[in-house]
Amino acid sequence: VNLANTQLARSLSRLRESGVRGALGAPRWRIVWMVLAENLLLCFLGGLSGVVLAHFALRLLQAQSLVHIPRLAEVQLHSGVLVFSLVLILGAAAFFSLFPVLRFLKQDPQS
Repeated sequence: VNLANTQLARSLSRLRESGVRGALGAPRWRIVWMVLAENLLLCFLGGLSGVVLAHFALRLLQAQSLVHIPRLAEVQLHSGVLVFSLVLILGAAAFFSLFPVLRFLKQDPQS
């Protein structure tokens, strides 16, 4: 959620840049693709870093546990949950990318 809010605020602050690109002749689809690709890449990298952090935190917990937790050695990352998280991350990135794109499409490049 924090990453989505940051992306939304940053994309909205770049409306002037998008207007300049449009006024210089860049096609609208290229500007839309630029915003979508940037947001998808950053959200994907953020999600991937979270999965890597969870993997190493789980291994550290299993190796350095100071208290006895029953069946801790059997705990692992579930692939179905990881796939669901990936779909959710990409869906949120696409959804939050649409707001700046729609705002850009409404603006007049000449202004």
